[in-house]
Amino acid sequence: MIGVHAVAAKILGVGVLLRGPSGCGKSRLAMELLARGHCLIADDAVNLTLESGQVMAHGDADMAGFLAVRGVGVVNVVRSFGESAWCAASPVHLVLEAGRDSAQTDDQDRQTELLGVPLPLYRTPDLAGAAVLTELVCRQFMQHQAGYDAATDLAARQARAITAQAP
Repeated sequence: MIGVHAVAAKILGVGVLLRGPSGCGKSRLAMELLARGHCLIADDAVNLTLESGQVMAHGDADMAGFLAVRGVGVVNVVRSFGESAWCAASPVHLVLEAGRDSAQTDDQDRQTELLGVPLPLYRTPDLAGAAVLTELVCRQFMQHQAGYDAATDLAARQARAITAQAP
């Protein structure tokens, strides 16, 4: 088991590890995601374990179900958002990282490794107001898992359009 400074959440059934420097908005994003009906696993201190070849995120037992948000204070997630807003654990399917110089605008395969397991890595300059972006990242991940790649589809459509317009 390793402990990491991050937030873990389950979004649309996808386990997401939110990483970034202190103050970048990880907990505020978690609060936005909770308000949108998603589930918090852990805030600030995430324990990662390897179970059957899959990275699992768990919250620290003493801090389970709490979220500390700058400007708001400490929030009891279950009392504030309901029972379904907190999950004890989840597999980690992808990592969303925030920080300077971390904007990702291309569709290159990006990966990181946790406990020896390669995971998709998405980057954004900051997490403020990124709830919709985070949901979109999860939707893209699910589409990739199902064998669909929007960039490949668009490139094929562009090639057909160019070919159709050629004299």
